[in-house]
Amino acid sequence: MRYDVRDILGHWVKPRTAAAEMCPHRCCRNRRPHPDNFPVLLDTKQLHRASENQLMYHLRRRGGEDRAVRQVVRELDRRENAVKRRARARDRDAEFRAYLENEWAAAEQATNGYMLNRRGEAADVDPRSLFTGPEARARKYASEELRRYWDQHPRVSRAEFLGGEAAQLRGGRGRAESRLYGVY
Repeated sequence: MRYDVRDILGHWVKPRTAAAEMCPHRCCRNRRPHPDNFPVLLDTKQLHRASENQLMYHLRRRGGEDRAVRQVVRELDRRENAVKRRARARDRDAEFRAYLENEWAAAEQATNGYMLNRRGEAADVDPRSLFTGPEARARKYASEELRRYWDQHPRVSRAEFLGGEAAQLRGGRGRAESRLYGVY
């Protein structure tokens, strides 16, 4: 059987051993506390490494201690908030990709498909990369039609898009109307 699970001490152990919350390694004998003998408050490293099952085990063992309960609840809340932050970040990235797709389609229509200059075609540049790459590179390889389109509809970076209108103003890209029109 493979060692594919970590116990509360951070060692790789067999799954059945991890369920028992015991470390089978020789290095732990008389050198590290057994999980049953852990202090009431876990240090940050142990707290972050512990699985939910291990935290619940610790909570059952130290359930009468108010400090232990607060520590475990705070850790579980921290993990839940991290999951929510990652989900929000995925949603914002999806919105930005949809925005870029709309911008690319509008630019392609405005330029009749001529989005690269000769240098860009010779370098085999992907026209879509001009919308996400550095401004200097985009201006270097963009056709004259695309540059005129960008003069009327400035490029918006990921940071400006995710930061909202205030970030766009800070970025020197203040506009009378919203750049997000039509993007939902």
